[in-house]
Amino acid sequence: MTSKPSLFPQPGSSGPLTARLPVVLAAVALAASIASLPARAQSVQEQLVGVYTLARFAGHGDEPTGRISYDAAGRMWAMVLPPGRSPYTNESTAEEVRDAMRGVITYYGTYTIDESTGRVIHHLEAASNPAWIGDDFVRWFRFDGPNLEISLNPDFENTLLWERLPDG
Repeated sequence: MTSKPSLFPQPGSSGPLTARLPVVLAAVALAASIASLPARAQSVQEQLVGVYTLARFAGHGDEPTGRISYDAAGRMWAMVLPPGRSPYTNESTAEEVRDAMRGVITYYGTYTIDESTGRVIHHLEAASNPAWIGDDFVRWFRFDGPNLEISLNPDFENTLLWERLPDG
């Protein structure tokens, strides 16, 4: 009767596991050394990429509404809506439509980051105000944990606080 090879070889034998032991030990050592390496720091653009919801903007009271998004390809969009807007219908007057749209800020385009000055520049391709198309909106930014603060000036007066939304 022939004996079957054992996964758990007897001392002094050279079964399958014993033959691979140096490879297994090397793999374990490599995995341990990789796990102990510090994580690669994210670039500013990698930190910025995401979708955010407007959490605070003094100009819009206690319940601001807005979203801003930056993607890895350098595209962005932003939307800020004033609180308390009344809905309108096909039967609404021109004045009712104007009132509902008053204060709406929307635009999209591309963006570049100037890390040395802490600025992000929005290059507008389309906007709720056609006069803005082709303009560059310069914004100062800083991170507050996962969240983003954006200001129209370097002193960060009257900032917009954007809370990062979860991915997916």
